Amino acid sequence: LMLREVPTLPTEATFGTALAEIQSSLSDCVVVVDNMRNPVGMLTVRDSVRLFDAGRTTQEAPLAELMSSPVLQVGIDGILDDAVRMMQANRVRHLAVVDDVGKLVGVLIEGVVVKHLELVHHHTIERLKLAASVYNHSHEGIIITDPAGIVIDVNAAFERITGYRYDEVVGRRVGEQTRSGQHGPEFYREMWQTLSAAGLWRGEIVNRRRNGELLVEMLTISAVHRSSGSVSHYVGVFTDITVQRESQDQLTFLNHYDPLTRLPNRTLLVARMRTAIAQAQSLGRHAVVVYLDLDGFGPVNDNVGYETGDRILVEIAGRLTHEVRPGDIVARLASDEFVLLLPDIHRLADAERILEHVLVSITKPLEAAPGQIPPSASIGVSLAPADSAEPDILI
Repeated sequence: LMLREVPTLPTEATFGTALAEIQSSLSDCVVVVDNMRNPVGMLTVRDSVRLFDAGRTTQEAPLAELMSSPVLQVGIDGILDDAVRMMQANRVRHLAVVDDVGKLVGVLIEGVVVKHLELVHHHTIERLKLAASVYNHSHEGIIITDPAGIVIDVNAAFERITGYRYDEVVGRRVGEQTRSGQHGPEFYREMWQTLSAAGLWRGEIVNRRRNGELLVEMLTISAVHRSSGSVSHYVGVFTDITVQRESQDQLTFLNHYDPLTRLPNRTLLVARMRTAIAQAQSLGRHAVVVYLDLDGFGPVNDNVGYETGDRILVEIAGRLTHEVRPGDIVARLASDEFVLLLPDIHRLADAERILEHVLVSITKPLEAAPGQIPPSASIGVSLAPADSAEPDILI
């Protein structure tokens, strides 16, 4: 901001020389310097007019007798706010700017500073207006808290996404209403530890809307620091990814489960079999694989229709699941084909007893099709690792 091409004159110069220098340079001041280029005085256009009006000077008058001295100075690395305060306190319009050894490098003029500050103020107001517009019109929810986690502001998107009004959350601890109970204390402890250490936390979190529905958010929390380094605020910005998460969960489910019976499919079964086989080899026990096929299910479908046939399959799946142990797996491979995985079998008699119960349960009357003769089942059994350690071969 300083004027670098400022005219300078030695102390022995005259008033007339100073006026000519001001006119030729189109400047509003001249700085008087010593042999080391240290500023020792200053003459401004305003000073010249005042001296002429008072009849106190002539063209040949020594400049040293008319100049303002000493000259107020600021360092070239100084802060503009400090310079402005110096001008205001001393009621001057010019400051000499000097380098580290006191040599003149320029002049700071009040008019230039004022215009700059007005421009900065204007830009600041515009930036604040823009920030407020972004804040209020953002599609992402925004929540601001104090260092203690007390909510001090939320934007319109927060209200729209969560269903909570501004006055319902401001002044209360963050998460007091929206916490879903899906995360334990350790989750939040690690979140705040990360935020305290790095000033930033980003992750997926499950909260709850005002209507009770779960709300899955991609949340970023940032710490805002004062110049002293202490935290002044926390700002949380989140996106509602509930629909995306539900779609992803549904896709994951379809990749691993049968959509009709909700039993594991072949992909998940094979993965569980590999675990069970490794465990059996390690412990010297058996993993029993049972292939079960419903006899004559095709004609049943033809008699009762496919919709009822699906209900029968769901009922059979429920019976199979009920008869096996909690750690056993019941999977559906095809229309009427199921596989039972019985891991950690110490005695084969234990597996035989389970299978007897399974076969009996299948032959019980069908609730899904009263009066319909229930299907029978054919089964085949293989043992791991005795017969093989490969899931496809065992099946």
